[in-house]
Amino acid sequence: MTAVVDRPDRASEAGPGQPARTASPRLLWVHAVGLFVVLLALLPLIGADSVFSADEGAAMLQAELLDRTGQWSEANPFPRIDPAGERFGVHLSHQLDDGTFTYFGRRPAYALALRATTAVGLGLAGAIALSIMGTVGAALAAAHLTRHLRPDLDRVALWVTGLLSPLAFNSYWVIAHALAAAGVGWALV
Repeated sequence: MTAVVDRPDRASEAGPGQPARTASPRLLWVHAVGLFVVLLALLPLIGADSVFSADEGAAMLQAELLDRTGQWSEANPFPRIDPAGERFGVHLSHQLDDGTFTYFGRRPAYALALRATTAVGLGLAGAIALSIMGTVGAALAAAHLTRHLRPDLDRVALWVTGLLSPLAFNSYWVIAHALAAAGVGWALV
């Protein structure tokens, strides 16, 4: 059984007559910017005028509530339909002890990030841009992790993670999956 040893000088291990493989961090950032541009270029084909899941709707409602009232919760907005608040119609909503409702309050960091995009007038397109940035961040983390094992495949890992993994789909959803993947990836780096 052999142990894997992390050697930073691995790029200079080329054999006789072979050029040394060097992995340029600057070149990797150029590829990351390229991935961001490609994902943005696909946005008009996919659209940024609607959400696809109830999770996205709840997240956007929470950001809108924060923007509109500055509060995390509000009174039952449907008192005539559901006076007791027992069958509240928003997925992921949560009734607090005081009888008010929060839509996506259990994930406050993401709701605050969405609020920031709506506060500057970007709306849903800005929320999707956050997911695209998350995908690029996760792909960049994957490239850095790959560099420790195979420095010559770091750019391949970036493009495969960004365009051929499920993160490519998460790039266009207003859910925190892509941002979470980036966070986990950078925690590993």
